Amino acid sequence: MKKPIAVVLAGLVAAGACAAVAVHTLGASSPVYSVSQVDAVLRVHPSSLVGHVVRVRGVVGFCSVRAGCPPNTPPILSQQLGTPSPDPPLALDYGDRDMFLATLRGLPVVGAFIPAPKQLVDGYMGVLSVRIEVAPQIACFRPVPCYVGVLQDMVPPGD
Repeated sequence: MKKPIAVVLAGLVAAGACAAVAVHTLGASSPVYSVSQVDAVLRVHPSSLVGHVVRVRGVVGFCSVRAGCPPNTPPILSQQLGTPSPDPPLALDYGDRDMFLATLRGLPVVGAFIPAPKQLVDGYMGVLSVRIEVAPQIACFRPVPCYVGVLQDMVPPGD
């Protein structure tokens, strides 16, 4: 008697998790912005982006201690490689990833079907899904407020 109920419950949990992942993934069809576009919106209407997840196209850059950067310098997302862009880069923060997917990854059966989060690499050129947040004042190199993109995920090519 208990075994059929457990099987039904496991099936419902698996179906619910698959549906939630599908809905979460389908929500990724939002527009892709350039670093310059994000900077322009943050200068004029920051409340329209702060706290929201946006997709931003750019080039990831790391600055190592060997290059003269302080330890634990966060990576940045720049408009382009090479010649510096007139727009400031978007500082990236690893922060808390999507807690819903992290919880699903921890489940014994369902977790095997949820892909692991991708890791940033220096020089990655593509689209990142980031949550825009106000950066702490100590992290700002210009008058406050300044902003940080909390990494949610890397968007697969073609999306």
